[in-house]
Amino acid sequence: FTKIVDFKVNIREFSEGPPTEAPVTIRITGENISTLQQISDHLESLLKEIPGTHNIQSTLQEGLNEFKFTLDPDKISKHGLNITQVAALVRNSVQGIKATNLTIDEEELDIYVRYDLPKKQGTTTLSLNDITEIQIPTPKGYLVNLSQLGEYKLQKSLSFIDREDQERIVKVRSDLEAG
Repeated sequence: FTKIVDFKVNIREFSEGPPTEAPVTIRITGENISTLQQISDHLESLLKEIPGTHNIQSTLQEGLNEFKFTLDPDKISKHGLNITQVAALVRNSVQGIKATNLTIDEEELDIYVRYDLPKKQGTTTLSLNDITEIQIPTPKGYLVNLSQLGEYKLQKSLSFIDREDQERIVKVRSDLEAG
């Protein structure tokens, strides 16, 4: 293990029977991620102060960093657009939009139309620059690059967020020492 620089080991006492929750499981529900994060962090801190608790974890785990593009309503309206139009155009450019069906030899195929994105060895590759240079047609008859309609920033993201009964839920868990 000397070459491994960043890892975490959890040791749990073996228990028979089906898997169960940790002995201490606190559920927090709500829609605001930052509020859920604050409450989760606070509860983790409180549990760490209680003698006999260990392996304290929250289900709210950081994932990979992501770029977040925020559209500027003033810039959008200046070009005669609205946020819904721009969002749909970007989504359709990257993911494509179903244009029609085609039947060949009794097999029905969906036909998608999408932006001509760069490819490397047959696989679509997108850089941040490729996305920000997507051209958006305006009602005024000209094209505007997406980069002119907002700004992007690098931010932390979550690996996933659990839901229970369609509500966001975070669990803070702790094992207990024997006795």
